Amino acid sequence: MPVMTFELGSYSIQALTGEDQPVYVHLWEMPDRYRGYISFHPHFTGNFTWHDRIGIVNAFMPPSKLDVMLDMLRNEKPVYLTVSVEHNVASLRTGKEPPGEEEGS
Repeated sequence: MPVMTFELGSYSIQALTGEDQPVYVHLWEMPDRYRGYISFHPHFTGNFTWHDRIGIVNAFMPPSKLDVMLDMLRNEKPVYLTVSVEHNVASLRTGKEPPGEEEGS
């Protein structure tokens, strides 16, 4: 399976009550296609699941990465979701930017 990349258009955050509950960041491709979620869980497994039939990913990361991911989603554009089942990798990444670019200029 090739590497799949989706440009994200929006996201939402879901935080569950109770100790040891995850925070979910739900991701939508432009213009409005749901592409899955990243679960930031205290007992994260480091794994992800790609649901080929419906084209969504369920990924898991440690809570220590939540602030970085939210900062990226809030302040960078474009942001991409990339999935490679062959290499066992799912990630969020930004597009190319010149060094020292000021955001919001």
